[in-house]
Amino acid sequence: MTRHLIFRHAENQYVLIENEQVVFSIDEKELQFNSFQFYQGIYADKTKSTRIVLSSDLEDKDRIGRYIENWLGQIINKIADIIGDAEEVTLAQDDNMLEIVPQRRMREIVYYDLPVCAGNGLYTDSPCSSRLTTSNQEADYAIKLSGHSMEPIYSDGVILLVKKQEVLNEGDIAIINVNGESYCRKYHKQGNVESFLAINDDQPYEKVIGSDETPVTIQGKVVGVHTET
Repeated sequence: MTRHLIFRHAENQYVLIENEQVVFSIDEKELQFNSFQFYQGIYADKTKSTRIVLSSDLEDKDRIGRYIENWLGQIINKIADIIGDAEEVTLAQDDNMLEIVPQRRMREIVYYDLPVCAGNGLYTDSPCSSRLTTSNQEADYAIKLSGHSMEPIYSDGVILLVKKQEVLNEGDIAIINVNGESYCRKYHKQGNVESFLAINDDQPYEKVIGSDETPVTIQGKVVGVHTET
């Protein structure tokens, strides 16, 4: 739910008010921004949204107040854009310094134990699987890469994070299945012809071209590499 904050000048302070309560203030003489106080007043309650509408009760002639209001509005909007409603925010406690640190949301996804081949194909349709934890919010599953055809971008043995999707854009790295063998390849389309290419030019890796005789099943798009321990 969007929150409504009011910025006004009262008793030698510039204040932010929410539900008739002062949640943050700046002394008009010192004009010191205390980031810890800002965090405690506006974001410490994790049940409240970071989506905030800021309005003002300032007089038009209060140029300093308008400047502070605009600056605080930019901070609030930036936090909402970066953090959203699902993550926490940490602000630096030093005066006059603001640091936004999104706290990573961790989630479990399926990790297939048999590798996908960056070479000439390995079968991956296996019930053998475990689970791993990742902060990647796009990935639906993970799988280990075997071979060198996707180097230097992806090395042998790396764990790829994959989003399940059947439609690709030019240059996407995909996991595909051809006649029961799975590959990691770069997607390329010319006219109506879809092909899946190796990146490593050091060896003559097989190009996969989709056709009625050789149907290609797209098993997903690679969206990252698992690095968390």
